[in-house]
Amino acid sequence: MRVRCYLNIIGIVLLGLGLAMSAMGETTTKVSLMLSAETARPGETVMAGVRLQMQPKWHSYWVNGGDSGLPTKLDWTLPPGVTAGEIQWPVPEKLVTPPLTTYVYQDEAILLVPLKIGADAAAGSLDVKVKVTWQECSDEVCILGHTTLEAKLLVGGESKPSADAALMAAAREKLPKTEAIPPISAKWEKDDDTRPMIIEWNAPGK
Repeated sequence: MRVRCYLNIIGIVLLGLGLAMSAMGETTTKVSLMLSAETARPGETVMAGVRLQMQPKWHSYWVNGGDSGLPTKLDWTLPPGVTAGEIQWPVPEKLVTPPLTTYVYQDEAILLVPLKIGADAAAGSLDVKVKVTWQECSDEVCILGHTTLEAKLLVGGESKPSADAALMAAAREKLPKTEAIPPISAKWEKDDDTRPMIIEWNAPGK
């Protein structure tokens, strides 16, 4: 009886693994590629946006997922003379599900990436492709999804924003805000026997 029960438990575990593996392709997140410009000039930088639209009760992960979770990965295939910069990650939400704390995106996230067009790029249509790999999770299960997206960018003598330019401008507002650090100087006071150190900086006016 012990042997038979042991085999039954293994069978149940294997069945569960099989169901989990079959669910890997059943993603719920809608993923799309946007460009800030329809037409750009040589030497300009165009922002690309990978948009993840999650279903209710599902989430994807920030660059640092916290205690668990994998960040979205982008692998670009670009024409000669076009280079992709680093992902600009919007500010995430903190999700606490004891004992785990993770940093996630719910509802929607747009990952921005600058695409630099070479100064000697020839006029014409450029194919921009990206393979997107992401992890989406609910309270019950996590699924690893992947897809390949593409868009066309025209290189010409003028710049023309795309239909998604306003949406991408709004996405930039969700990036972490960086404030300039005021210059700080330090020196020893020479005319005092105690030789105190003087630290000076310009504080912003109020």
